Amino acid sequence: KGKGVGWALMERLIEVARQRGIAVISGVVLRENETMLRFSRDLGFAISSDPTDPRAARVTLTLRAPS
Repeated sequence: KGKGVGWALMERLIEVARQRGIAVISGVVLRENETMLRFSRDLGFAISSDPTDPRAARVTLTLRAPS
């Protein structure tokens, strides 16, 4: 755990998304999943409340500024 396979896969996903011109990667994480929230934060994702579910958080990584 820490910076193993999951970390490498997510870094690759971010790299490919940038190459393909994707502007934003986002997801939903349960607030109780502190490991995933820390992982997301460490990768640069912003974490905010999910307005539709108080048990969840939204994680968002902006890859490029909107046109």
